[in-house]
Amino acid sequence: MAMRLLTAALRTVRRSRRLATGLIVLGLMVLLAVFSPLIVKAIGGGTDPLEVAAYEKWLVPSPGHLLGTDQYGRDVLAMVVSAMSVSLQIGAIAGVISTVVGVIVAFVAGYKGGWVDGILSTFTGILLVIPTFPLLIALSAYAKDVSLFQVGVMISIFSWPFAAKTIRSQVLSLRSRPYVDLARVTKARDLEIIFTELLPNLLPFIGVGFASSALGAIFGLVGLEVIGLGPGGVIDLGQIIFSAISTGALTLGAWPMFVVPIGLLTLLFAALNMVNIGLEEVYNPRREESPVSDETVLEISGLEVKYATNRGDVTAVEGLDLAVRRGEILGIAGESGSGKSTLAVALLRLLKPPGRVTAGSALFHPKGRSPVDLLKVSGEELRVLRWSALSYLPQGSMSSLNPVMRIQDQFRDVILEHAPDRKPVLGELIPRLLGQVGLEPRVARMYPHELSGGMKQRVLMAICVALEPDLVIADEPTTALDVTIQRVILQSLADLRADFGVTLMVISHDMGVHAQLVDRVAVMYDGRLVEVGDVRQVFKDPRHDYTRELIESIPRVGRRAS
Repeated sequence: MAMRLLTAALRTVRRSRRLATGLIVLGLMVLLAVFSPLIVKAIGGGTDPLEVAAYEKWLVPSPGHLLGTDQYGRDVLAMVVSAMSVSLQIGAIAGVISTVVGVIVAFVAGYKGGWVDGILSTFTGILLVIPTFPLLIALSAYAKDVSLFQVGVMISIFSWPFAAKTIRSQVLSLRSRPYVDLARVTKARDLEIIFTELLPNLLPFIGVGFASSALGAIFGLVGLEVIGLGPGGVIDLGQIIFSAISTGALTLGAWPMFVVPIGLLTLLFAALNMVNIGLEEVYNPRREESPVSDETVLEISGLEVKYATNRGDVTAVEGLDLAVRRGEILGIAGESGSGKSTLAVALLRLLKPPGRVTAGSALFHPKGRSPVDLLKVSGEELRVLRWSALSYLPQGSMSSLNPVMRIQDQFRDVILEHAPDRKPVLGELIPRLLGQVGLEPRVARMYPHELSGGMKQRVLMAICVALEPDLVIADEPTTALDVTIQRVILQSLADLRADFGVTLMVISHDMGVHAQLVDRVAVMYDGRLVEVGDVRQVFKDPRHDYTRELIESIPRVGRRAS
């Protein structure tokens, strides 16, 4: 279990350079704080370098005192090392208290809802608009000689609402998910649902909340020290800065008293922010740069699909024109019945009676081959294109894998049918493909029933890109998966684009999926394309009323379901 958690953590860190860099810098600072007593002792030799009059006053930086001494004859380097430990302690105290209180309030409010949510949300909102620092000054001045722990508690009083607000919005989104409803149906207790179904899915958000609270606490303490209201009996970075300002250290050549603490605070700020941004990159793959070119891989013109019924033809897709650029992730959005999946199966020539394509063309441009119209090409030519140039990730992974075949045999079927020359390298290729979607090599020897829904979906994704196709059409790739697995699937899709240069057409009714993953989004309504544009622009300023309604359907804080 411990090894699995460690492996997952390392995989997460490897996905973001910012996260890795931030954690390395933060780790070095924590080590400095942990070993600060030993470092201070080594600096002083046989003398306590933090004692008043331990050395001469205002010594300039030298080999004996790398950062000089202060107005009391204390070694500045020893002061800075000791102060770093104090600052990190205050951050940890306030971060833990704020996060724990914020998580409890968020889960009670978001999960229970109703009047409980109303009261707690109102109280949280009031605290959010109160000017924090003036009140902190008043409390510190009133309390006089406060301890380090008391300062941490005072700061956390004003910082927990930020964590509570962020996490509550996620709880509101998760509590209506099908797997949570299923847990309720099976008579699971509320606490069991919270700890087993909701809390694990929110750990990244809780981590970001802790880092933000800790950072705010450290800078809050610095602010108090700069105006002379910090805890007594300890040396922290703010106190050193206050001493440098009040004594005019810069004019006396003791510039390290001012510059070094500010430099460390800046470095700490940068490290914690890189951790925050890195977590956002890992759990929101849409942030990654997209290798989109101006070259078109698929041109759909005037596509029309109808279904024959007893009352006459029903138009499912009407006059659809759309161009897909090579290397992009294009989202197809719309509610059920809007024609999204019909568009996919029509392009793949998998449309079953009574459906039929009545008009239009779909000109496909595979690399190294002549353009072909997918709607008119012969069955044999289409068979050659499938998997090698055009792949399909179907809706519902549960029924898409052969239940009596091992996973490795299902890879072999696809690869050897279209690329028999790769038979000698299958032993290396299959584990590598599984690894690129975050699965271990042993999965190759398993049967589908031994895999979870998310693992099956990732197996299908690996099969889809086994022959490095130009275009993959993914139909509702995150349907019926819990939020944690949804994030894994979205990240895997983004990784496939980055690793293989594949173009993705992602069909989903969930606007949240499009917001996180795609470069452009095309909105379908009643079989027609009503809006196409850059995903950021569409979310910022939707042109069509239906698009606006889809965006507004995403759960938001403070809005009750009607």
